[in-house]
Order: sequence, then C-alpha cells, then structure tokens
Amino acid sequence: MNSARILWIILIGAVIAGSYVAGYSIGSSGAGPVGPIVGGANTFAAGYEAARQKLVQSGLVPPSPERITTLSGVVKSVEGNTIIIETSGRISPNPLDPEGPLERTITVSSGTEISARVALTSEEFQDALETFNKRSRDGEPVPPPSPFRNEPAALEDIKLTMIITVTSEEDVREATNINATHINFVAGVTDAGNPLGIPATAPPLGGPAAERFPNAQ
Repeated sequence: MNSARILWIILIGAVIAGSYVAGYSIGSSGAGPVGPIVGGANTFAAGYEAARQKLVQSGLVPPSPERITTLSGVVKSVEGNTIIIETSGRISPNPLDPEGPLERTITVSSGTEISARVALTSEEFQDALETFNKRSRDGEPVPPPSPFRNEPAALEDIKLTMIITVTSEEDVREATNINATHINFVAGVTDAGNPLGIPATAPPLGGPAAERFPNAQ
C-alpha cells in the first residue's frame, strides 16, 4: 500500500471520528450549526458534513470538480452497441465525495470515436527518446515520449475484462446510462475482474489482441 493511499485512509478515518464527536456534541446540546435539531436527529450527518467541509477548506484533499466527463471500468459485457462496465464507484478525485453506481451502461453510437493505445516497439521508443533528447538539448520545450501510440479501433475490438476509458459530453459522476463520445483502451491489456487498481495483465503472445494489434505485445 503506497503512502498516498495510507494518507487518504488516515484522513477519512479522522473525518469519521470527527463526525462522531461533532454529532454526539450536537445531539447532546440539542442545537446544530444554525439552530436546534429536533430530537437530535441527523446529528451524525451534520457532524460529518461539518468535518468534511473543514477538511476540504484545509486543502488536504483535492476539490470536487463541477463536472466529471470521463471514467474507467472493466468490461463485463458487450451486446450490440451496449457495453456494461464495472467501476470502483468513486470517480471523483476528492475521496470524501459520495460513490456513484458501480455498474454503468455505455451506449456506443455512430459518432463514438474508439481508439486503442498500442505499445511502441523497443526500436520505436528508442527513436522517439533520441528525438526528444535532441529537441530538449536545442532548448525546445517538448513533452517526454509516450510508450504508446493511438490507433483507430472498433467496437468489436473491445472484449470482456478489458479496462476501457469512456468520455461523454454529460456529467457521469452518478450516471447509470452514459452516451460515449470516445472510448480508449490499451491493446492487449485486461483486468482479472478487479476494478480497484490492481495491475492488469496482458494475454499470451499470439492471442486475439496480438492478431488485431501486432505491436500490442
């Protein structure tokens, strides 16, 4: 477990503990932040919200975006022009935001762009790296080379257990049904049914992905 995840766990634990204390205090006094709370109801929710706001204002957690138009998930089924994916639930960068649906239904239309990230060969990446080094030495501000290139793909290239990234024009934070404008995936990479960030594994050389995208392995 990395240090960043440990920090989030500690912060969320502190919020929960603070919520309990604040809620208990509010319930004991019978008064809330803006007046009395009838019978001490919803004291935990009030305490949690107060603690959450303080943590957000402290700058220790990233702010909640106004809209989220991209999410990733593991493909559970592909039928016709519909893809069902499973996400980790929370897609906001703010770990205190509520979780959305785990399962999302993605609709692919004629206007949906689908692309695959294909790994460069060692020779291709070395060439790109040499070009980057030369341009950097010349003082040109250029981004470092990516080990992947994007290639056009099709709906039939999307298989079960693949990890796909979906972009939409709508806010997908809590959406169950999503109209995709763009879908991207790493060619040859699947996830063994785990949407929680465990590293994915590639299929054996010569499998379907290697046939469709020869440089995927």
